[in-house]
Amino acid sequence: MGKFFRVFFSICFCFTLFLGHTSAQKEGNIWYFGKNAGIDFNTGAAFALVDGAMNTLNGCATISDATGKLLFYTNGIEVYDRTHNLMPNGTGLAGGLTSTQSAIIIPKPFNTTLYYIFTVDNQMGSAGIEYSIVDMSQNAYNGDVVKKNIKIRTPVCEKLTAVQHFNKKDIWVIAHNDSDSYISFLVTDSGVRTTPVISPGGVSVAGSKFDAIGYLKVSSEGNRLASAIKLLNLVEIGSFDNTTGKVGNLQVIPNVSTAYGVEFSPDNTKLYATDYFDRQLYQFDLSSNDINTITNSRVTIFTSTSALSAIQQAPDGKIYVSRDAHGQMGVISDPDQLGLACNYNDIGFDLNGKECYAGLPTFVQSFFLPTKDFIYQNTCLGDGTEFIGKTNINPDYWYWYFDDPVSTIHNTDSSRYPVHYFSSAGTYHVYLVIGFNGATDTVRKTLTINNISKINLGGDRSTCLGLPVRLDAGISGVQYQWNTGDTTRAIQVDTSGRYWVTASKDECVRSDTVRITFLQTRNYSLGNDTVVCGTSLTLSKNVPGAHILWSTGETDTSITVHKTGYYWIRISTAQCSYYDTILVFFESPPPVYLGPDTTLCEGNIDTLNAGIKFSKYLWSTGEITQKIAIHSGGTYWVRVTASNCIVYDTINVLHCRAKIFIPDAFTPNGDSLNDRFRPYGSDIARAQMTIVNRWGEIVYKGDDENGWDGKFGGSLCPEGLYEYVVIYREYLGTVLYDRQLTGRFYLLR
Repeated sequence: MGKFFRVFFSICFCFTLFLGHTSAQKEGNIWYFGKNAGIDFNTGAAFALVDGAMNTLNGCATISDATGKLLFYTNGIEVYDRTHNLMPNGTGLAGGLTSTQSAIIIPKPFNTTLYYIFTVDNQMGSAGIEYSIVDMSQNAYNGDVVKKNIKIRTPVCEKLTAVQHFNKKDIWVIAHNDSDSYISFLVTDSGVRTTPVISPGGVSVAGSKFDAIGYLKVSSEGNRLASAIKLLNLVEIGSFDNTTGKVGNLQVIPNVSTAYGVEFSPDNTKLYATDYFDRQLYQFDLSSNDINTITNSRVTIFTSTSALSAIQQAPDGKIYVSRDAHGQMGVISDPDQLGLACNYNDIGFDLNGKECYAGLPTFVQSFFLPTKDFIYQNTCLGDGTEFIGKTNINPDYWYWYFDDPVSTIHNTDSSRYPVHYFSSAGTYHVYLVIGFNGATDTVRKTLTINNISKINLGGDRSTCLGLPVRLDAGISGVQYQWNTGDTTRAIQVDTSGRYWVTASKDECVRSDTVRITFLQTRNYSLGNDTVVCGTSLTLSKNVPGAHILWSTGETDTSITVHKTGYYWIRISTAQCSYYDTILVFFESPPPVYLGPDTTLCEGNIDTLNAGIKFSKYLWSTGEITQKIAIHSGGTYWVRVTASNCIVYDTINVLHCRAKIFIPDAFTPNGDSLNDRFRPYGSDIARAQMTIVNRWGEIVYKGDDENGWDGKFGGSLCPEGLYEYVVIYREYLGTVLYDRQLTGRFYLLR
């Protein structure tokens, strides 16, 4: 068996080196997106960043170096450096203001300073797909956009994704043209190959420019592709050949209403998609590779109170979901698991006062290739050495080899968390082989098992003040470290506290802890007499090694009392005995009820009443009266203080849904009738309007409630047809979110 494994391992190890699989890169460890929002994954767990300078409604991209340090980020129009300032020449890039995936950043292979920013225009606009070049060696190593807006092809959809070539060096950038074809461009150490690989045969988006909307993703392994086509209400899936750049086997998952975001699970067997307007998150099981089975496998993971949009895999193995115009993101914690076992939390990550919108950063998906590693603990002979296999995928199998043939059948294991008892002290070379999708990865580590006896400092105990205690670690030939700073085998203590010692030799560490209590007044006092607001109080006093007796006859370390009266405790050791007494007085809390949740429309006023006289009040508004008047929705609370009791109650006041009307014509002729074009309505928290003429020029943009006066640059605009985009905020429950209206109107004079 040993000879067979050596041959098997040699083959696996060579194959692993050929594939070049390593731990996940850190270029995707920092994200900036939405309204000044950001996330840092460098510590292993997500941490909210609040220093972002970018405010963008949709697509964006961020790039870090190989160690996870921020380099720059962009919304496809502006480029911000690592100091959150605009990069030189970092304005006027050709990405679309509302483009789903307006930008993606591609490192130039075999170059540590040059990066390509690919951009796409919104709604198949005239800019199409272009790229700009950033040189990080310029501007004191904060970067400079040295070339800008090099056109490749037009028109294209609002879709961009990227993945490593099979050779693990070059990178494929994938987009979609204005018909039925996917287009792939190869980025090599020689630059961008602008002649694309064209893959026709998909769903045609030629019917409407709005069919350009929706995310495009390729799996991190580079073999699957998915595209959300929002206004066709479908998701298109297919295969991707990361050797040739070809997309194939294109098939449709229908009836995904307003499909927007798509993402693959780390193990490449699940596909997640969002329904923007119905606010739903779906999961599809891809393992069958049969389109009917995949379509029928749909599970509605969650229906949110907010519009769900972009989805992005993260370095921590989770998938993050953007909740449009909210300060909390959804998180899929176990995305490889089937159905609801994927463990989705709609408010799983808080952005610390910032907001996400419809977009999340677009990355080279290979940044999130599965990690493979293992750790171990307990290297003392006689203790079970615990091993933990680490990966963010669900592998086909685990295979451990412990280099301990004397242990016979126990020398190998097939679990993720094995425990091995080594047969003798010495040095061992431990291997972990992970199998996934027909390939294997191998991790090797060397560890030393030492023979050190266990330490026993005895149990926690109490003694009288003035009687020192000797603590002895009890073994020789090792290095000692006490928490007192001593490095000797034994110490003497005369102060209450917890004492610990470690005895170490190489990686083998033995330790023990003991609490010694020297009894004095503060050790047995029950505290001052007290008044309790409620019906019960727990009295507690834990003195290790002592005997306890309460006035109730109980001998536990704590008792719970319910009546007003005196209570005493006696604490006894072999050398001494102490008493203490406490008076407990119970007081009933006052009732406070603000009523059920209610709805309040614009212009209305409601009154909240705490309902208890002769008390002190504090409202969430800062008022201190028994009653307050409210004029808007929100969550209100009151704190009522009566004698020694403090009681709270909360009520949610919901906003009315917004009512909005936008006219289809206006006549800015100075007759004071219909002279301005603007939205009308009620219960609208904010509205911003953008107006473009027939040539696509923006002639007005703002949130002025007076609207547009029909002028541009101080001159009268001609009669004709104009287009508008109105983004307004309304309440859903107590939460604000953005809505968008588009349309056309006539200017008549």
